[in-house]
Amino acid sequence: MKRYCFLLLLPLLYTLTLHAALESTLAQQVDSRENAPTLSLRGSEATKAIHKESAQVDSSHATTLSKPAKDSRILELESGFFEPRKDNKTRGLLTQRGDEIHDSRPKPATAVQGGAAAGFFRKAESTKQKPTPETKKAHAPKDTPIKVHTSVDTFCYTPKPTSSGIYLQLNLCGNDASQKARYDVFSRLAYKLNGSWFCITAPDSVSKGRAAKDYALLTPCAINSPEQQWILKDMHFYNAKQTYMLKDDGSYIYAAKLRDSSLPRHTLSSDMQSWIDTIAQPGSLSIETFIAWDLPSKFGNERYFLAGNHSSKNTTPIYYNLQNGHIALFNAPNARLDCAYADDNGAQWEWIWWAKCSDETPPKLNKAHWKLIPTKANEVALLNFQNNPLRLTRYGASWGAPYIVTPEYMQSDIGNSAISSFALSNDALEWLRFINANAGENLSTCPAPSYEPSSATAAKARHKRSPKPTPLPSNFRFSSEWRDRFLAIITTTDSSMSAAGICGVCLLQSFQIVAEILENPSSPRRSGGYFFDTQYGTNPFVSFGLRHSLLYESLHDILGWFRLYVRREFVTPEFISLSSNNTAVASAISLLPQYDWNIPILGLNPTQNNQVAEHILRSPGGSVFILLMDLITPDGRRGSHAMVAIRTNDGTRIIPTNILMSQEEFAAYTIPVYTRQDFLARLVEGGYTLERLAALQASAYHTLPFASVVSVGDCSGDGANRRGSGGAFGVEGVNQCESGRCLW
Repeated sequence: MKRYCFLLLLPLLYTLTLHAALESTLAQQVDSRENAPTLSLRGSEATKAIHKESAQVDSSHATTLSKPAKDSRILELESGFFEPRKDNKTRGLLTQRGDEIHDSRPKPATAVQGGAAAGFFRKAESTKQKPTPETKKAHAPKDTPIKVHTSVDTFCYTPKPTSSGIYLQLNLCGNDASQKARYDVFSRLAYKLNGSWFCITAPDSVSKGRAAKDYALLTPCAINSPEQQWILKDMHFYNAKQTYMLKDDGSYIYAAKLRDSSLPRHTLSSDMQSWIDTIAQPGSLSIETFIAWDLPSKFGNERYFLAGNHSSKNTTPIYYNLQNGHIALFNAPNARLDCAYADDNGAQWEWIWWAKCSDETPPKLNKAHWKLIPTKANEVALLNFQNNPLRLTRYGASWGAPYIVTPEYMQSDIGNSAISSFALSNDALEWLRFINANAGENLSTCPAPSYEPSSATAAKARHKRSPKPTPLPSNFRFSSEWRDRFLAIITTTDSSMSAAGICGVCLLQSFQIVAEILENPSSPRRSGGYFFDTQYGTNPFVSFGLRHSLLYESLHDILGWFRLYVRREFVTPEFISLSSNNTAVASAISLLPQYDWNIPILGLNPTQNNQVAEHILRSPGGSVFILLMDLITPDGRRGSHAMVAIRTNDGTRIIPTNILMSQEEFAAYTIPVYTRQDFLARLVEGGYTLERLAALQASAYHTLPFASVVSVGDCSGDGANRRGSGGAFGVEGVNQCESGRCLW
């Protein structure tokens, strides 16, 4: 008997059933935000009890589902979960619940940060090894006033807050703490004001060539701001490309073009040499981004940006701090950062507010903390410290004003086209990719090489995508060695319901198959594994959780959002399927961020499924796909599954997953298919019906721009092209670049 790879949203079904009794009451509470204050009520105890109970899967069903079956590729469902509601709309790829997923992790005795302590699970067989790279930590800072010799006298740079911004004056040098500056590893000149870090920044008017000179400013330090990076040459500060420099008019500091002769140059004092030689650790790890959302109109989408307690069509810079999870606006007149705070105070929803904050490490329960959860390839959800999502309505009297809702209340908060998924800048998305690449040891460099300041194409290189296709050659040979390796991967299963995020066993195995053939197409591993160590009849999530605990948690967060997002009775099966596909893409980017992931074609009905099959069969040799399928069992139950399809030089091979089978059985199943009919028949052997089919593809290498400017701690990783620290990081762990300071 074949069994479904995932549990099909069992708690979701149960929750929908129990929520039916409250449906009329909840409908009366749909919030359009005009009467918002009257709806700040405490969540009912009944609703809380429902969600608590829905998190407990019946152990009798779990026992039935975990029985081993030699020919099982798909984990079967108990039909009783589908009986209560005839109008059930809960089909989709995702199938595992968050609490159960979390509990499948190794317990504290073995759960480790990055898996470093679990030596028996680590690096059973590495990829080709290079000598361990030499890394140097950024130095402990020696913050000192920037002393310069001008045409008049010797002065120090001094921050001067005004109503229009923070300028830099030339004042007599003293012991004022506000004069002390840091020349950090990212080539920034940084000052700490009101607990936050601000860096000397060239104004857009000069950096973009509209003016020959303009006042230099202090703005929040951001790793991705080239206007904040300065190189020292002949004791003068230049931008990285040496097209402008810091000058003065006797009173204030300017950024001025080299050819501008109206301002004199000043020279850094020679007694600053110790400060110059100190490649200091950064004060913060923040990036500049925006939080945006789209409003459909007859002219196409209109983009709006979060700007405090409202939204605007003007791009508003927002600063995201990796270490403390702060999302902040720059309050220039008061020389500080104002962060977004949120606390439901026991109510079903609450407005967020903005108030003073700092770059300091906050307490654990931090009302200004936000977690970014990928929901699509280019969108995220933002959850506060209570795991309440940020939300806003696109219509109504309070349109564009951000608020939070409890997960329970979100199910009924459908008025005025409310949304919870937001767009970020490309730099922010790349930063998230880098964090996952470091955690998964998927970086190609260690330490970071930095960008060459003299390169005219440096900026283009930072944002260039997919410089070359993935490495699987068009003549990839499905050799006996690869047969043995694939069989070792797919039989690493104990037929349990373990999962992490969207990944059940079948999808985790699919990712490992793709990762390993793209990693080294000509030489398969014989042991170990890219994400988990292969061993017949064992649970792959034990090894995965030990080796990659941060990735495990990331997938867990992605699942938690998906469960919340689709736990609404008005959603359609197609909506759930599309959402689950978006979640699969987000999971793929988290696990393998060094590739571009997309779904080039999607089937939501039999005709479209035929087109997906034809697309795969006609793809160039070397194309690799993860097949995401919604299926119906012969007795009418629904579930989802994932397998791999590889276009080889002798046809298309379909690799099963999550199954205990012999070499002979595997060889028979992976015989090439050449026609659409044979392709689809292979997917539904045993009388299954294919409802929907998506092809998830790693189409090309993805340039990781932050990998050229950031490396952390011992980033030697697992060898060539598997660099990274394997864990979380903060300012204390940042390394120098190969040449010392790093340039963006």
